[in-house]
This record gives sequence, C-alpha cells and structure tokens, in this order.
Amino acid sequence: PARYKLICTVSGTKADSRINTVTIGSNGKIHVSLELILLCTTTLSLELKLVVLEKGYTTVKLRASSKLSTKIDFSDLKLESIIGEGSHSTVWRGKMKGKVADLAIKSYSEAYLRSSIGTVEDFDHEIDLCCSLHMPHLVEVFGRSMQADKYYIILENVPRGSLSSALSKCSKDAHHPVTDEFKFRVALDIIHAMIFLHQHNIIHRDLTPDNILLVNTSSPSAPVCCKVTNWFTGRVGGGPDSVGSHHFKGETAYLAPEVIYGIPHTFTSDVFSFCTLLWVMFTQHEPYSDLQGQYDIIKFLLDGQRMTIPESLPKLVREVVASCWFSARCVSVLRI
Repeated sequence: PARYKLICTVSGTKADSRINTVTIGSNGKIHVSLELILLCTTTLSLELKLVVLEKGYTTVKLRASSKLSTKIDFSDLKLESIIGEGSHSTVWRGKMKGKVADLAIKSYSEAYLRSSIGTVEDFDHEIDLCCSLHMPHLVEVFGRSMQADKYYIILENVPRGSLSSALSKCSKDAHHPVTDEFKFRVALDIIHAMIFLHQHNIIHRDLTPDNILLVNTSSPSAPVCCKVTNWFTGRVGGGPDSVGSHHFKGETAYLAPEVIYGIPHTFTSDVFSFCTLLWVMFTQHEPYSDLQGQYDIIKFLLDGQRMTIPESLPKLVREVVASCWFSARCVSVLRI
C-alpha cells in the first residue's frame, strides 16, 4: 500500500506526483510548492529534481516521519447511550469512525482532571502510554479526545457488566450461585492483569469489584473471564515520589491502611486492595457492613483491626488474605 501522497503545484497547476512543464518568458518566475501527505506510520527520505531545460536542475530533499496519534477528533465519535455514571465520570456506549464494534467512551470534566491528576497534558501522557500497552486481562484503551471542558477516553466495551453487579445478583438468586471454581478463575485473571501493570510501573489505586468487568460468566475454562478497567487513571511510577500519588484515591473500604494514613499509593497497597476484593468475592458480603460509615472504617483500619476471615473460605484464600492484612505493611503476594 502507498505510504505517502505527494502533490506538486507549479504556478497554480496541480500535478499529482507527475512532471509538469510550464513555459515562462525571459526573466520570468514560477512558484513551485510541494505538499507531502503521510498515509501511515512511516519514515521517508525523498530526493526530487526540478529541471530547467538547457539550464540544469536543482535537487530538493524531503525528510518526514509520522507516528500513530492517540488523539481522536471528537467529530469521529458518536455518543449513543449512558451505560454508567460515577461521581466524577460518565460512561457512554458509542461508536468511532473506522471501528465497527461498540465502544465504551468515558468522560471526565477538565476541572476534575486538574484537581486529581494535574494538567491535561499530564493525563495525555498517561493515556498515550496506556494505548501502547496490550494484554488480554486489561480493558483496551484506543485513544483520547477533548470537547469543550470534557475529556474523553475511548475504551473497549465489555458488555457483561461488573463483578460487583454479578455478586449482587447472585446473592439475591440462590438458583444461580457463583462457583468457587469461577471465583478462582476471576482472581487469577486479576492477578495476571496486576502483575502486568506493576511490571510496567503502573499503580492501579482503585482495585474494587466495580472495576472488574466480566467477559465470560459461564465457563471458568474460557481464555479470559474478566478484564480490569480504570487502570488508565492509575499512576505511572511506583515509588513514594510518584507524581500525584499523595492524592487520596479509591473506595475507603478497599484502601490499604497506610494510604488512609497518608502514605502514597504503592504496588503493595494495590495488593491490599486485591485481598479485600478477594474476601468480598468469596464471602459475597459487602466489606465492613457492620460498621456505620467511612469514619468508622478508617478508625477500624488505623487501629490495626481487620475483618474476620471465615474458616469456610478455601484454605488458599484464607492464607493469601491473612498474609497481606496482618503484615506490618502489605508485602507482595501476587504470584502465579
């Protein structure tokens, strides 16, 4: 396929990559302009000769390179219906020019991004990085767009809903329980996703059942059972000096006590959140349901207390949760 299109204009006459002959009078002048349009991600180095009959020629050297942009023109997007809303964002089912499948398009206000993350340019950089990362257990990020004071992230659509919704439905319908086999498979998919993120120096910071989207709800042997979402609003850089990591992010019930205390999010605080998610998935109970509210949860955790781990849970689950919850500070137990 063609990598570029070259348009040559000589004294107002266009010639598409062809020789164009113009006759001029004595001491006459002509104007030659070249327009190079790159049609794909490529690097070019061209030499063109401009020949004057009986006089000689001159050489024009053209060098150009292009790369795939993650910025998408808002006019190429179509927002169809709202499929989810949070305190700071709205998720739309939508379409994008050039893609047949439905997409999820998540919008944030620019003011929220500036207050929670930094500049829009900082967020652009993180989304650019996320677009370059691909693995089966993460919701794919296709690009970003801006319109007025709204920032949009274009995502893979996972239509079967969240783990949180599935657990809620099962608790109300005893005829359709979630089996331990399926729970273990979901847990393994999450572990794969989190190891990948941590290997790429990304902290999720908000690992909850709402951010686990189900791909398959019937067969634990399927290639992929769930995908982790909202990882693209995590934080690049795992050390204590991570930009923005001092900002309090995530549901209180899933936060590590050191984060609540004021220590920045780290990889190990993601592990604590994973273990709380594991407890919720296998008990099918809301965390800290016997406490009155957020303040009581904070006090409970900072006092060194933890929820009871029922003996009825599988031995492996009990061991993983206990190894994290009852350590002085979370230690990484994400191992396959």
